[in-house]
Amino acid sequence: MIINTKRGASLLIISTLSLTILVGVTTSQITYDPIYDVNGDGYIGIDDIVAVAEHFSSSGAPINLTQLLDEVNNLKARVTDLENQSFFEGFDDLIDDGWRKNDDNWVVQYPFGPWDGEYRGSAGLSIFEGGSLTGCIIEASVRLSSSSFTDGSGIIFRFINEAHYYFFYISDNTNGIYLSKISTSDPTDLGDMINSTVYAIEQTYTYRLRVIAQDATFTCSLLDGPHGDVTFTGTDAILYYAEGNVGFRVVSATAIFDDLTVVELP
Repeated sequence: MIINTKRGASLLIISTLSLTILVGVTTSQITYDPIYDVNGDGYIGIDDIVAVAEHFSSSGAPINLTQLLDEVNNLKARVTDLENQSFFEGFDDLIDDGWRKNDDNWVVQYPFGPWDGEYRGSAGLSIFEGGSLTGCIIEASVRLSSSSFTDGSGIIFRFINEAHYYFFYISDNTNGIYLSKISTSDPTDLGDMINSTVYAIEQTYTYRLRVIAQDATFTCSLLDGPHGDVTFTGTDAILYYAEGNVGFRVVSATAIFDDLTVVELP
């Protein structure tokens, strides 16, 4: 199920980035702590800032109320922007409504319980039909099956049709991270390479992939990897695909996807 993030994603982003509170001339990074969670919703949000401020006040640190108010207003504006521009797919409703797949091997599974779904693909691609995107940030988790090696499994973006899109993927067959431009409908073709880097990809490990797509420039990252994070940039300067849908693709073998997050850029 794709959901507009609204309050849920806003709180997720706030809790992920943590909340910066300006106290005098000192900037303190506040991560989640139940003592500051006034409304008990599991996140440190705008409603909890007063508790944070009182905490610093009781510790004797001076509070610059003007700076604190500016910080609150900036945070509110950022949350509002993200509410209007984001969506999230976690497959926790155990259905893939809104997705168009070209192979029946794409299914939602829940190995950790019926409250925690994930999307398994054994071949081909699956596209979310929620609208065409231009500039955006795309993140998703991908885990490779231990049953066989994959030539490529990862994120599709600016998908126009099965012969025109970009593919950011990992491969345990060649041990690397790749960004390519697809210009053929051949299901085994990995396209024209835009950029790549060597990385020892491990089966059954969950990687976080991120693409920041702005015009013809794409910043690609592998996050939370066992050998550290990696980022590279690629540019498609000749007749680049300006917009399209997002989705997943598997070339040979099996991969599992989860927690797709998309934020449109202004």
